[in-house]
Amino acid sequence: MISDNYKRLQKLIENLEGFLYEVDVETSKILFLAGKVEEITGYLEEDFYKGKISWKDLIYPQDLSRVEEERNKLLSMPNYVARSEYRIINKNERIRWVTDIATLTTDGERTIIQGFVQDITKKKEVELELKRREELLVSIFNSIQDGLSILDKDLNIIKVNDKMNKLYPHMVPLEGKKCYFAYQGRDSACSFCPTVSAIENNTLNSAIVPYTGPGESSGWLELYVYPLHNHNGSIVGAVEHVRDITEKKELEERLRFLSFHDILTGLYNRTFFQEELRRLDTSRSLPLGILMGDVDGLKLVNDVFGHKEGDRLLTEAGKILKMSCRKEDIVARWGGDEFVILFPNVTKDILDRIVERIYNNFQTQRSLKIPLSISLGYAIKYKPEEDVEDIVREAESNMYRRKLSESRKIKEFVMKFLLDTLQKTTYETLEHMEEVEKFSARLGEVLGLEGKELEDLILTARLHDIGMITIPKEILEKEKLSQEEWEIIKRHTSAGYRIALSTPEFAGIADYILSHHEHWDGTGYPQGLGGNNIPLISRIISIVDAFVSMREERPYRKAKSMEETVEELKTCSGSQFDPELVKIFIEKVLNDK
Repeated sequence: MISDNYKRLQKLIENLEGFLYEVDVETSKILFLAGKVEEITGYLEEDFYKGKISWKDLIYPQDLSRVEEERNKLLSMPNYVARSEYRIINKNERIRWVTDIATLTTDGERTIIQGFVQDITKKKEVELELKRREELLVSIFNSIQDGLSILDKDLNIIKVNDKMNKLYPHMVPLEGKKCYFAYQGRDSACSFCPTVSAIENNTLNSAIVPYTGPGESSGWLELYVYPLHNHNGSIVGAVEHVRDITEKKELEERLRFLSFHDILTGLYNRTFFQEELRRLDTSRSLPLGILMGDVDGLKLVNDVFGHKEGDRLLTEAGKILKMSCRKEDIVARWGGDEFVILFPNVTKDILDRIVERIYNNFQTQRSLKIPLSISLGYAIKYKPEEDVEDIVREAESNMYRRKLSESRKIKEFVMKFLLDTLQKTTYETLEHMEEVEKFSARLGEVLGLEGKELEDLILTARLHDIGMITIPKEILEKEKLSQEEWEIIKRHTSAGYRIALSTPEFAGIADYILSHHEHWDGTGYPQGLGGNNIPLISRIISIVDAFVSMREERPYRKAKSMEETVEELKTCSGSQFDPELVKIFIEKVLNDK
């Protein structure tokens, strides 16, 4: 009977996926081994019995402390069952994973550790592979630059990736919250909730949802919902794929805005105006008024002060037109310096009042380099059978008629403004200009100039330094200039040239203004002309302007006496000034005074 029981026990031990052991706690001697010792360790049982190898020698060094910690608990805690998973290095130097379950017992004389060691290498390799794959999936999950969240069937958020947490930093942790609370800030799903629809209908769903973040931050999210199924096809939840499309939406809005608006003024553009013209060309909108406006002086501002200042002029004009009209009126930039306004259901009296308001508002504008003015013309469609394009042409014709009749007055006003500005910002006082005109006219008469040539000389004398209005006042007031500042000062001749060219009445003297700082010896500016290549009128202005300036007192120097001034002119004769003209000026103009 005993023999049969022993055989059955022996068979049972042989079938174990491990081995049994007993160890004397005091001596660490192996008392008993049975099972797959050699298969797991590579060593024979007798190697352990004889002390050729100890179990401790097999334990992977990095795992040893953990195993000893568990054994210490076994020895110090009654009825404790020690459970350890660790690696060993077998005789063939292969690493094996084992699980070790041990208890403490006595046989009356000795304290014995009884345990069972099982090889779990294959299981551990599977676990490690699964863990590696899981870590890879988590890494991919978190590296995706769109938000991802996994939900259960009740719309509870189970897991989210890093991007989702970045989208909702004020709600972290998101796990445990309802999905609709995250992106809608609601305590219950709305009727059009895409996730509810995807789960209920077992289909892919998508939506664009508003986003509300911490503070006043907000935006737009593109949401895709994919139902999740288990092995038998039943829906167990869903995956939400969230992409921040705020920049895309803003770009779309910007492009939509630009397609119907003028990028400079922010007003509607010509395309939108023409669409609205077609839409409002109905009997319901009659009488339908159309007003055309042409801003004056844009070319002058662009040529003299640069396109940035010209853009400011147009922007300011657009603002004034907008504020002068009714809310329902459509104000658009027609192109260049022209604007157009559409007035649905308007009367002539109302339009006249609006036109008057526009002119008044333009006159009160004072922040630009030159006065802001505009020429307006309008026409009204009263009957449905009238062609609206004819009304547009009539308004444009009336505008050009007004511009033509007012052009001379406007140009005179602009020139007066420029001369006033010149006096306010430079040393070019009215007295200085009058003196230069007077002496230039005398010298011109002595030289036999008459008619248009003499008129051009007098006009050049008045406007020769008009380009100075473009020079910063702080530079003009300095006593000593750097090389860079001096180069800026020298630009005034080119600026004056452009101002003259921008005004037809003064275009004929543009070259004289450009050349009045050229020197007889070719060392002047801006072109380095010399001798008779310098226009006669420019040579006259050069001498007279220098004479008048030397006789005037400036903050950085005293006025020169007549004798000192004449001596200076003689000194510069032949280098800066035309020597023959200096001689004639001194002998025929100054001595005859």
